[in-house]
This record gives sequence, C-alpha cells and structure tokens, in this order.
Amino acid sequence: MTGGPARVIRPKNRLAERCAAPAGTSGEALIARMEAALAAHVEANRALIPDRVGELRELSAQGDKAGLLAAAHEIKGLAGTFGFALIGRLAESLTRYLRDKDASDEALVRMHVDAMLAGVSGDEERRGAVTEAVAAGLEELVSRAPKAPAA
Repeated sequence: MTGGPARVIRPKNRLAERCAAPAGTSGEALIARMEAALAAHVEANRALIPDRVGELRELSAQGDKAGLLAAAHEIKGLAGTFGFALIGRLAESLTRYLRDKDASDEALVRMHVDAMLAGVSGDEERRGAVTEAVAAGLEELVSRAPKAPAA
C-alpha cells in the first residue's frame, strides 16, 4: 500500500454570489434564482463524479486503500448532488467495506470500482438496471464480510 496525503477536490462555491438578490425580492423569486444557480453549478461540475470514479481504478491498481477510502467517501457525499444516486450507493458500500470490514478481498474492491465505472458510462437505462442489481449484491457481500480487527 502506498502512502500519501489524500487529495480532496472542492468545486468552487459561487452559489452565494449567484443568488444575491436586490432588497424587496420575493421569496419565490429568490428560490427560483437559487434553484437556477444550483442547476448551473451541478451542470458545470457534473463531470466531477466520473472523473473521481476513474481515479478509483488507479488507486485500486496501486493497492492504495487509504486513498480508495478517501475517494470513495468523497464520491459518496457528492454523487447524489450531481445526479449519480446509485454511484453514491456503491461508494457508500465501498466506504463501509474499507472502513469497517477486513477489506482483504481485493476482488470485492475491484467489483465496487468496476460497478461504479459501469454506472458512469454507457446507455443510461441499461446502466441503471445493471448498477441497481450489482449494488444490492455488493451491499450483501459487504454485510457478510468479516469485521476489521480491533485496533
């Protein structure tokens, strides 16, 4: 396992400046303005999740479990915001496995990574059905995995 600091990618937060409204703006107008700003933010940063999922393959190949845990945890937190709910579910399962379980089964780690890669590419309808089925199976495998030894 190679060490090194985890790399956290934070998209620029310009939501506050985009939502600034003149005094007297109605609540409905402000909400509409905020929703439009959030939609623009999501669209501008939508590639973040596929890019981070791609990095998981590298980290897995390097055997960098600490890096995998950090990246999976980040994906878990961001995926829903950017329209990748199932990727978030897979990232949560991988995070749980790496953090709470023995995590010695490299094939199980690769299956998570491969499922996320499939989930961010290809035909939307097909990938949704495949990813849903795979997510349920991986969650079951993680739930049965031995717990990590007490530190």
